[in-house]
Amino acid sequence: CGVMLMWTGSRTGMGMTGIGVSAVLYSRAGKAILLLPLAGLVGYISVKVMVDMFGLTMGFERLTSTEDTRGDAWRVLIQTGIDNAVVGVGTDVSERSENSWLYGMAAYGVGMLVLLLIFTAAATIEIMQSFRTRFTLPGEYRPYIDGVIGIMLMYFAGAVLEGYMVSRVSATICIFMAASVANAQLRRLAKEQYGQLGEYEYGYEEYAEYAEYDDGQYPDELQY
Repeated sequence: CGVMLMWTGSRTGMGMTGIGVSAVLYSRAGKAILLLPLAGLVGYISVKVMVDMFGLTMGFERLTSTEDTRGDAWRVLIQTGIDNAVVGVGTDVSERSENSWLYGMAAYGVGMLVLLLIFTAAATIEIMQSFRTRFTLPGEYRPYIDGVIGIMLMYFAGAVLEGYMVSRVSATICIFMAASVANAQLRRLAKEQYGQLGEYEYGYEEYAEYAEYDDGQYPDELQY
C-alpha cells in the first residue's frame, strides 16, 4: 500500500497517511511516533538512491517537489466566492476545487460555507470527546476509538487541500460516515456500560485495582 501511495505522487495522500498512522499508533509508541516522518524520509532517500544506482524510474519524484499547487487555486476560489456570495457558480463552472470549504463557497455561496463550518465544528467536538472517552473504556475497545479518530482527522486534513467534501461522493465520504457511526456507538457503549469510570481519575485498569463500591464489591465489568 505504501508503494502504491508513493506511485500516485500525492503529497496530500502521504500527509493524510502520516496523520492517520500517528493517531492510531500514538498510544502504543508514545512520543516515539514523532519519529515517523524521519523514518519516512530515510526510507524515501534509501529507495531513491537504489533506484538511481540501477537507472530505474519509479515515479516518486513528485513527492519531493516544492512546487506550490494550491496558492493560485485558493486565490481563485476566494475571489469566485466573493463575486458570487449568494448562490455561487456551481461545480461545473468553478475553475478550481483545491480546498473543500473555499470550494463550497465558490460553488454554492456563503450558505454552503456556513454549513461546512458547522459540520467541521461538530466533528471537532466529537473527536475531542471521543479522545476523552477512550480512557473510560477497557483496553480492548481503545484501538477502535483510535481508528475512528484517525480516519476523521485524515478526512479533514485532506479537505484542506482537496475539494472532496463537496465534489466527490466516493469512498472518502463513505468511510468518514462509517467512522462517524462507529464513533457514536463506541461513545454510547462507554456511557451505558462504563460511564461510571469517568468520575474517577484512574484509567480502566487502575480503577479496577483501587476503587470499590459502597458494598465493597467491584461491578462485573471490572472483575479480573
